Amino acid sequence: MSVTPHELFQLASDLHQAATSEVQYRNAIGRAYYSCYHLAREFHDKLPSPGQPPAGSVGNHAELAHRLLNPTIPNVDPRFRVSRIVGTRLQAFHAIRVKADYRLDAAITKNDSRDAIIKAAGIRDHIIGKAPK
Repeated sequence: MSVTPHELFQLASDLHQAATSEVQYRNAIGRAYYSCYHLAREFHDKLPSPGQPPAGSVGNHAELAHRLLNPTIPNVDPRFRVSRIVGTRLQAFHAIRVKADYRLDAAITKNDSRDAIIKAAGIRDHIIGKAPK
């Protein structure tokens, strides 16, 4: 991989800090989300077994969140809890990214961009093991 999730997160943070317009806030939200999506995919791919697939046909983002929410590893494995938390947060974050990317008539503010950076940092911390227990 020529770009890492960490680099995407750093770009999102930099974009947020420099942002002065709604289009820039939206861009920061998108980069923050994708930093989490790719990190979550890496986490899921390293599990001993993949999470339960969704019943119907869904997109890649919904499928990853569903698999993380429904891990097939033993629930005594610490990664089980991490998987569930990351799945829940990624699912909620995806809705924010969709709003930023597709709902151009919805207002997006600098606070929304800041909140996305905070959400991304929280997801990242859970995956890399820095989240409070």
